[in-house]
Amino acid sequence: MPYFSPPSGNGLPNQAIADKHGGWQLPASYAPDNLTNNEMGWKTSWWGERLQWDGAIYQEDWSHAQIVAYSAGVIALGAVLNAGNYRV
Repeated sequence: MPYFSPPSGNGLPNQAIADKHGGWQLPASYAPDNLTNNEMGWKTSWWGERLQWDGAIYQEDWSHAQIVAYSAGVIALGAVLNAGNYRV
């Protein structure tokens, strides 16, 4: 069974918190996100600029990524939530 968080509890084990509190509640606040980008790039050309080679190597670390969640009839205007940490 896929994990999902309905607006109200449904008695399933993965919905114990929703059952306890009478449904899903919007968080009171969210943490600021942070993006760290490390990048190295180059542009080179040879033989009178007839051959060109460009490239880049990068890594992005994004912590406390923010998303906007919508749910018809429950979160009509959207709610900003922290989604997690990501590395690209």
